[in-house]
Amino acid sequence: MTLAYRLARYLVTAVLKVLFLWKVEGRENIPATGPVLFCCNHLSAWDPPVVGCAATRQVYFMAKQELWRIPVLRSIITALGAFPVDRQRADLSTVRRSLQLLEQGLAVGVFPEGTRSRTGKLGPLRSGGAKLALRTGAVVVPMAILGPYRVFRPLRVRIGKPLYFGRDPNPTKEKVRAVRDEIARAIAGLLEGSTASEAGKRREGTAG
Repeated sequence: MTLAYRLARYLVTAVLKVLFLWKVEGRENIPATGPVLFCCNHLSAWDPPVVGCAATRQVYFMAKQELWRIPVLRSIITALGAFPVDRQRADLSTVRRSLQLLEQGLAVGVFPEGTRSRTGKLGPLRSGGAKLALRTGAVVVPMAILGPYRVFRPLRVRIGKPLYFGRDPNPTKEKVRAVRDEIARAIAGLLEGSTASEAGKRREGTAG
């Protein structure tokens, strides 16, 4: 982790502990090295810093490009490793940046629903995360944030067992869909109340 990231992580963690009484389960499931793709449900603008503080590695996130128009904020999020995405069109530069980071053996965080959930329930996943995992061979680590984000109300983060799909530079639509659905099941299992270890065991049992 960079010094700026460590400092920001320390400060945000302190806020999370005081305001949201947060607890994290499953940190032992995060690989210490190699490319990792964190896939998490999306509830709030707080989600990226929550995932970043829950993870034991520096996590690189894409963020809407409008944030780079704010001078001070632009400097902060750039120092923390964020990179801009144009949400109004298919932004190939963002895909290239994500692939580059994973191929360097780093960790990238994505919210595969593509938008925040209005109900707190997991919505349909888009295929971008599955494609990134397959094209790079990155390990997928499912995560679940159990809200709500309310002051002095417990906030829980569950980190599931890593998912290994192998590397396929040109996956078929069927394979991408299968991986996307597997990721969705893993996140849903964590949200439904299973512990991280139970979710992993259930997935292994289903696969067998």
